[in-house]
Amino acid sequence: MDAFLFLALAAILIPSDPVAQDLRFATPPNLNKDGAATTWMAAVDCENPPPSAWIGARVVFGYDLDLDGVPEVRDTLGIPAADCGEENAGRIVLRRRLSATSPALLRAELQTPAGVRVQAYSVLTAGAGSLLALSRFCARPQHGEPEWIEVRNENTFPVSLPRIRFETRALSGTLQPDESVVAGSDTAELALWQPGARRIALSSWSSMRNSGDTLRLSLAATDSLSPGLVLDSIVYGAGASGREACASVEKEGSGAAASGFSMESATKRWRRSAGDWTVTVRAPASGIYSLQVFDLDGRPICSLAREAVGPALYRLPHASCQALSMRAGLFVLHLAPRAAPGVRTVIRITE
Repeated sequence: MDAFLFLALAAILIPSDPVAQDLRFATPPNLNKDGAATTWMAAVDCENPPPSAWIGARVVFGYDLDLDGVPEVRDTLGIPAADCGEENAGRIVLRRRLSATSPALLRAELQTPAGVRVQAYSVLTAGAGSLLALSRFCARPQHGEPEWIEVRNENTFPVSLPRIRFETRALSGTLQPDESVVAGSDTAELALWQPGARRIALSSWSSMRNSGDTLRLSLAATDSLSPGLVLDSIVYGAGASGREACASVEKEGSGAAASGFSMESATKRWRRSAGDWTVTVRAPASGIYSLQVFDLDGRPICSLAREAVGPALYRLPHASCQALSMRAGLFVLHLAPRAAPGVRTVIRITE
């Protein structure tokens, strides 16, 4: 079945040419997807303006692969004014099969015979999330973890971020293919909870609602008449979302929390000369889990428990984890139930 993606309109009027002002698409252009083929379609009226006004007018197609705001012109489509006739119900139907070999931002500009742009439409050739995706987020953290979002480059080209907005907040830098970045209000705090991740700070961060919200990743508007194009969005409610991934607490109503698993450390910062600290694991009486320690790069340091059953209290450094008493830095405690999502927390060890 064909699927249609309607394009975001950016209308630009030309006040100096009355005829040119009348050059308009009669219907919003759309993408007609049929299997692997994608066709751009639109229509123009033959009566107002008359066919003679369309002679020499054209549609120019440009692909912005890296979102730097400079589309590369790939194709043009002339408007066949001679096709006007009663058999076409007074309209010319325009079609162009797209040639992009990867997801891109397609910009279609309607130009007058003199080459003046009168309308511009932008659309993602492969749909929302095909270039940049909101891959994860944390809206309901606990134990001092900050809120954050994770943006991933789903494209096969590097993507420039300065024109990208999370709500109204600007991102920065460049993402390579399949690379991700974690963004929040404080990169120093994010480092405690997202060890090893690339991080950027967003200005004027406002809290995400615990009761639910819509998160949008969009392209900044290029002028006052053209709205920003939504690149990806997440709608979440008061319960868990498939992409909500706070390190400090499992998702409400599902996963480890619903299964009765949780972990609580007596401290987030441990000085090696201060003696042991404790980690409390709450688990069902028959619940099986493992408790491991990793460094910032995800390498395992030691295992505190393997195939353990039921609740327990662990003192650190453990006999099986003496490496912690000889190292300083950030470490991740990972509680991994056998049949539920894991729970993580970060510990900073100092001299």
